[in-house]
Amino acid sequence: MRELEKKRKNKRLLYAPITLIVLIILVGFMIKAVFAAKEKARISQEHLVRAQTEAAELNGKYEAVKDEVTFLKTDQGVDAELRTKYRLVREGEGVAVIIDESATEIPKAQQKKGAWARFLEWLKK
Repeated sequence: MRELEKKRKNKRLLYAPITLIVLIILVGFMIKAVFAAKEKARISQEHLVRAQTEAAELNGKYEAVKDEVTFLKTDQGVDAELRTKYRLVREGEGVAVIIDESATEIPKAQQKKGAWARFLEWLKK
């Protein structure tokens, strides 16, 4: 008989409104924690993808710089770099500068005229 009363008391306590409210609140906190963890996992995945992309770009730049350093270690590389940056020439070599005359002339449409030139032009008309 006492066992039966004990079971009824446990059932009443389990199904009491306050117990159900506490359980619902606990389940709500658990659901909120699950969604927060899911959001953090999504953000971490985005950061991982961004970091992998950046690492690939940096590896490409590293290879390019490594190739350039290898080229500059040779005599040809040093010679080419000195010629391009400092316009140096070897002894006995000359530099030829070719100027296209048509490129140096400014067409009349592009020439800016001052106020005095416009006034004289107006007088000529």
